[in-house]
Amino acid sequence: FMRDQSGDLRAMLSAAPSPVNSLKLARAIARMYGSELAQCIDFKLTPPRLRLHEGQAEACASKLRKLARFGPSDSELEHSLSRVLGEMVSLSALTAEADGLRRTTVSATNATHEAALEALWDALQPGRARDGGRISKSWGDIGFQGSDPTTDFRGMGFFALLSLLHTARAHPAFCARHVRTYMTPGNELTYFPFAITSINVTGWLLDMLGAGELDLVILTTGARLETLHEVHFALFVHFARAWERERPKSVMEFGRVQKAVLAEVKRVGIERLLDAAAACGE
Repeated sequence: FMRDQSGDLRAMLSAAPSPVNSLKLARAIARMYGSELAQCIDFKLTPPRLRLHEGQAEACASKLRKLARFGPSDSELEHSLSRVLGEMVSLSALTAEADGLRRTTVSATNATHEAALEALWDALQPGRARDGGRISKSWGDIGFQGSDPTTDFRGMGFFALLSLLHTARAHPAFCARHVRTYMTPGNELTYFPFAITSINVTGWLLDMLGAGELDLVILTTGARLETLHEVHFALFVHFARAWERERPKSVMEFGRVQKAVLAEVKRVGIERLLDAAAACGE
């Protein structure tokens, strides 16, 4: 039995390198060697898969060499194993970085956070000064709920602010159109508030990241925060299109539209949404 598993592992390590094959291998290792490598496998994911931190990589590699019965002539397999383990480490590192930013409360006493808020205002309302300074009802024009936007980020923390700022800077046409629509008199009760919606989208993104649903996108595009910010944008575009297509009569229908959007994301896959967002020209 062990001989057969060893052969399966060696065959998968011999496959052409690709993000898809790396994830197949990560899942297969969890399936075949779950007991031997329990500390390196995330059993909360469906299906479970290899997920390890940098400090675990060498010990995991050593065990897998023995399980796969590596010999002196297996340098190519060694290289493939190191590459895949490195990719799994990068996934864990990005997930931890995003979670750390989520846990960082946006604070009015933090100069970095304040600078990000000011940059966000300038990006969404270029050339316009707020009425009343830092604490101002003008924040409501871009979709915050109160006069101090720091109170709106709640459980999504600084990561939500960074994603919103990235969208404002990288996709100004998209932002300008939807902020302008929201600010049109009479629309505040029927159109989605831009900033609050973005914060909600961040929550969807982080749920997907934690569930391993973004692993393929991350390995394909790169394990960096910008990748997550672009996924955020793709989800935001999809939500905005759904809202305009369904034309809810009230913002109280936000939950219904959100449920439909998330169901469609599950059905079509985030990769197709990224392609659609890239093609939207905004």
